[in-house]
Amino acid sequence: MKKLLCFIVCLTILPFLPACQKDAGNDANIDGSLADALIEESTETSKLTNDLPDFDFGGKTLNILCMDTTGTGFNEYQPEEQIGEIINDAVFNRNIIVEENFNMKINALLTPYEQVDNKLKSSVLSGDESYHIYLNHAINAAASVLNGYLMDLNLLPHIDMSQLWWNQTAKENLTLNGRMYLTMNDIASYTTITYIHTFFYNKNLAQKYALPDIYKIIKDGEWTLGKLNEFIKDSSVDLNGDATMDGSDQYGFIGSHATAGVFLTGFDQPIMKTGADGYPELALNTEKTISIAEKIYALCFENKDSYVLPQPKESEITEIFKQGRALFYNGFICDANGLRDMADDYGIVPMPKYDEKQDRYYTTIRGDNALFGVPSAVPESEYEFVGAMSEVLSFESYKSVRPAVYDITLKLKGMRDEASIEILDMITAGIKLDFGFIYHGWKGFGFVLWEMFDAKKKDFASYYEKKETAVIKYYDDVVDIFKNLE
Repeated sequence: MKKLLCFIVCLTILPFLPACQKDAGNDANIDGSLADALIEESTETSKLTNDLPDFDFGGKTLNILCMDTTGTGFNEYQPEEQIGEIINDAVFNRNIIVEENFNMKINALLTPYEQVDNKLKSSVLSGDESYHIYLNHAINAAASVLNGYLMDLNLLPHIDMSQLWWNQTAKENLTLNGRMYLTMNDIASYTTITYIHTFFYNKNLAQKYALPDIYKIIKDGEWTLGKLNEFIKDSSVDLNGDATMDGSDQYGFIGSHATAGVFLTGFDQPIMKTGADGYPELALNTEKTISIAEKIYALCFENKDSYVLPQPKESEITEIFKQGRALFYNGFICDANGLRDMADDYGIVPMPKYDEKQDRYYTTIRGDNALFGVPSAVPESEYEFVGAMSEVLSFESYKSVRPAVYDITLKLKGMRDEASIEILDMITAGIKLDFGFIYHGWKGFGFVLWEMFDAKKKDFASYYEKKETAVIKYYDDVVDIFKNLE
């Protein structure tokens, strides 16, 4: 059976490799040897093995309650058939591997994200044991933990959180009092890997304005907010000559209130950090946060070379960059797929540092990234089935779907030069998961800058003072629930 698994994985990836090599040579400044190396790395990943026993579950069905992400263009959970698209087919073949190797069936219940937790709640409160795995919007998922609808993952056998296919940053930051109710893996590979905040820059405009080698600046650790402000200076242009700067003109920096809010993480300012008692405590009320709020507000709303809109208009912002009318774009890694046919050349760059003293470049996930959990209604008699299937789905996703997304779709097809591939690895290595963000629950400080910018406020001290009592009580309640959960 294990030979069959390797054979199916190879069938998933190998047919796409000649086309990927051709794309890399024709559409990007990527050396053929690097393309070969990436393909070899993907092939080696596909040879990984685990120590899970060869269970036979007698045709049992694994029901996955998950948010519907087909709006991305991919069915991350259960495609109906192979269609000749590498991500779709990798997921399809992953499911075949798991179903045939363990004699079971996968049933992904695609549900609008805002309805997932209501279905979970109804299931748990009614004693309905039909859902085995839960994957939903990160911020919504936290509320289900606090309400007792998800169980401690450490209770399940066969799950080995030390392995590569379980996110180690999540393990470190979302474990509290020896318990972990939410984590990240690659079952929803596309959104997990690509729903990450980042920057892009227009190489044509960078050359026009005689900017220095941005990749060298990044590698030297000198890519900072100060550099960003320096590079965008006097780069806005009233293209239509109507004396009004709007969405039809050119800018140095573009983004949304939401993406700008992530500068807090990019500048290594935590919302919460571990206190002396081992539990998270609020760490946001600092002089650095006050400075960040003022500086990012100035960048977004007081700089003539910037154009920053509310979050619902993010697609408009993306289109401005795609049309070659912005030097720097604060967006998401997933945007690379939509930029493939962009006429101007572009590169990917990390979120800038606060200053050169910062140890590395940081970023974080979008709030609608999928977090993994298991419903508390799952009976103990099903622990072995759910634990084994959670482990094998995570493993097979890491082995075959992650390479299809990260190595082939993003690196070989989405990046246009070798340096961008290196920078992409640098960006993903700097992902942070702040307990205060994941457990924001729409009541904390997870979106503090976003909320301030929506209200056109830059005085963090005043904003914090108004919300401090309620937010501290909320986070205290969160920690208390972890202390008391069984």
